Amino acid sequence: MEKGYMEECAGHSNRIFALKWKPKDNNIIVSGGWDDTILFWDLRNGKAFRNIYGAHIAGQCIDIRNNVLLSGSWRNKETIQLWDFTTGKLIKDIPWKPSPMVYNCSFHPTKNNIIAAAGTGVNCLCLINTDTNEKSHPVRLKSKKVYIVLI
Repeated sequence: MEKGYMEECAGHSNRIFALKWKPKDNNIIVSGGWDDTILFWDLRNGKAFRNIYGAHIAGQCIDIRNNVLLSGSWRNKETIQLWDFTTGKLIKDIPWKPSPMVYNCSFHPTKNNIIAAAGTGVNCLCLINTDTNEKSHPVRLKSKKVYIVLI
Protein backbone atom coordinates (compact mmCIF):
# COMPACT_ATOMS: atom_id res chain seq x y z
CA MET A 1 0.00 0.00 0.00
CA GLU A 2 1.15 3.52 -0.66
CA LYS A 3 0.78 6.38 1.78
CA GLY A 4 -2.19 8.55 1.06
CA TYR A 5 -5.74 7.95 -0.13
CA MET A 6 -6.76 4.38 -0.93
CA GLU A 7 -9.77 3.32 -2.96
CA GLU A 8 -9.98 -0.06 -1.24
CA CYS A 9 -8.25 -1.42 1.83
CA ALA A 10 -8.57 -4.93 3.21
CA GLY A 11 -7.67 -3.74 6.70
CA HIS A 12 -5.04 -5.11 9.02
CA SER A 13 -3.34 -8.43 8.33
CA ASN A 14 -2.47 -9.17 11.97
CA ARG A 15 -3.52 -8.30 15.53
CA ILE A 16 -4.69 -4.77 16.32
CA PHE A 17 -3.40 -3.37 19.62
CA ALA A 18 -4.37 0.31 19.48
CA LEU A 19 -7.42 2.37 18.53
CA LYS A 20 -7.71 6.12 18.90
CA TRP A 21 -10.51 8.53 18.01
CA LYS A 22 -9.48 11.75 16.32
CA PRO A 23 -10.31 14.47 18.86
CA LYS A 24 -13.33 16.56 17.88
CA ASP A 25 -14.21 14.24 14.96
CA ASN A 26 -16.14 11.14 15.96
CA ASN A 27 -16.13 9.90 12.35
CA ILE A 28 -12.36 9.25 12.27
CA ILE A 29 -10.56 6.47 14.11
CA VAL A 30 -6.95 5.31 13.82
CA SER A 31 -5.82 1.71 14.35
CA GLY A 32 -2.44 0.03 14.60
CA GLY A 33 -0.98 -3.39 15.27
CA TRP A 34 1.51 -6.15 14.53
CA ASP A 35 1.31 -5.74 10.75
CA ASP A 36 3.50 -2.60 11.00
CA THR A 37 0.65 -0.47 9.69
CA ILE A 38 -1.38 2.40 11.11
CA LEU A 39 -4.69 2.86 9.29
CA PHE A 40 -6.89 5.98 9.30
CA TRP A 41 -10.58 5.04 9.03
CA ASP A 42 -13.62 7.12 8.08
CA LEU A 43 -16.57 5.48 9.82
CA ARG A 44 -19.07 7.17 7.49
CA ASN A 45 -18.03 4.85 4.67
CA GLY A 46 -16.12 2.19 6.61
CA LYS A 47 -12.95 2.64 4.57
CA ALA A 48 -9.36 3.47 5.35
CA PHE A 49 -8.29 6.68 3.68
CA ARG A 50 -4.62 6.80 4.73
CA ASN A 51 -1.94 4.51 6.06
CA ILE A 52 1.46 4.75 7.66
CA TYR A 53 3.75 1.78 7.22
CA GLY A 54 6.54 0.91 9.63
CA ALA A 55 5.30 1.37 13.20
CA HIS A 56 5.09 -1.99 15.02
CA ILE A 57 2.28 -1.36 17.50
CA ALA A 58 2.13 -3.82 20.42
CA GLY A 59 0.19 -1.81 23.00
CA GLN A 60 -1.77 1.42 23.35
CA CYS A 61 0.86 3.31 21.33
CA ILE A 62 -1.19 5.75 19.28
CA ASP A 63 -2.24 9.21 20.40
CA ILE A 64 -3.42 12.31 18.56
CA ARG A 65 -2.99 15.97 19.50
CA ASN A 66 -4.04 18.72 17.08
CA ASN A 67 -2.89 17.34 13.71
CA VAL A 68 0.00 15.29 15.10
CA LEU A 69 -0.14 11.53 15.53
CA LEU A 70 2.21 9.97 18.09
CA SER A 71 3.25 6.34 17.60
CA GLY A 72 5.34 4.03 19.76
CA SER A 73 6.85 0.86 18.35
CA TRP A 74 7.87 -2.42 19.90
CA ARG A 75 11.35 -2.50 18.37
CA ASN A 76 14.84 -1.29 19.35
CA LYS A 77 15.19 1.74 17.06
CA GLU A 78 12.90 4.55 15.92
CA THR A 79 10.58 3.62 18.77
CA ILE A 80 8.80 6.97 19.12
CA GLN A 81 7.68 8.94 16.09
CA LEU A 82 5.52 11.98 15.33
CA TRP A 83 3.48 12.02 12.11
CA ASP A 84 1.48 14.68 10.29
CA PHE A 85 -2.13 13.55 10.65
CA THR A 86 -3.26 15.25 7.43
CA THR A 87 -0.58 13.73 5.16
CA GLY A 88 0.74 10.64 6.96
CA LYS A 89 4.29 11.94 6.58
CA LEU A 90 6.90 11.55 9.30
CA ILE A 91 7.54 14.78 11.22
CA LYS A 92 10.35 13.40 13.38
CA ASP A 93 11.83 10.48 15.24
CA ILE A 94 12.30 11.08 18.96
CA PRO A 95 15.74 9.68 19.85
CA TRP A 96 15.92 7.63 23.04
CA LYS A 97 19.03 5.63 23.90
CA PRO A 98 18.82 3.04 25.27
CA SER A 99 15.21 2.81 24.25
CA PRO A 100 12.67 0.41 25.64
CA MET A 101 10.52 -1.55 23.24
CA VAL A 102 7.50 0.71 23.63
CA TYR A 103 4.19 -0.69 24.88
CA ASN A 104 2.53 2.62 25.68
CA CYS A 105 2.88 6.30 24.85
CA SER A 106 0.60 9.30 25.09
CA PHE A 107 0.52 13.06 25.02
CA HIS A 108 0.33 14.96 28.31
CA PRO A 109 -3.30 16.03 28.95
CA THR A 110 -2.52 19.77 28.88
CA LYS A 111 1.06 20.28 27.67
CA ASN A 112 1.28 19.86 23.89
CA ASN A 113 5.00 19.14 23.78
CA ILE A 114 5.24 16.52 26.55
CA ILE A 115 4.70 12.79 26.09
CA ALA A 116 4.98 9.81 28.40
CA ALA A 117 6.39 6.57 27.03
CA ALA A 118 7.13 3.22 28.62
CA GLY A 119 8.11 -0.27 27.67
CA THR A 120 10.15 -3.40 28.14
CA GLY A 121 13.75 -4.25 27.41
CA VAL A 122 15.22 -1.54 29.64
CA ASN A 123 11.93 -1.56 31.62
CA CYS A 124 11.35 2.12 32.15
CA LEU A 125 8.97 5.03 31.89
CA CYS A 126 10.07 8.49 30.78
CA LEU A 127 8.59 11.92 30.09
CA ILE A 128 9.89 13.47 26.87
CA ASN A 129 9.78 17.03 25.53
CA THR A 130 9.03 16.61 21.81
CA ASP A 131 10.40 20.07 20.96
CA THR A 132 13.84 19.59 22.54
CA ASN A 133 13.97 15.75 22.87
CA GLU A 134 14.91 16.33 26.53
CA LYS A 135 13.94 13.40 28.74
CA SER A 136 13.12 13.14 32.42
CA HIS A 137 15.14 10.84 34.59
CA PRO A 138 13.71 7.41 33.67
CA VAL A 139 11.76 5.43 36.21
CA ARG A 140 13.35 1.99 35.98
CA LEU A 141 11.94 -1.22 37.37
CA LYS A 142 14.68 -3.82 37.77
CA SER A 143 12.79 -6.97 36.91
CA LYS A 144 9.35 -5.59 36.06
CA LYS A 145 8.09 -4.59 32.66
CA VAL A 146 6.02 -1.45 32.03
CA TYR A 147 3.01 -2.22 29.84
CA ILE A 148 0.71 0.75 30.34
CA VAL A 149 0.82 4.41 31.33
CA LEU A 150 -2.32 6.38 32.09
CA ILE A 151 -1.98 10.14 32.28
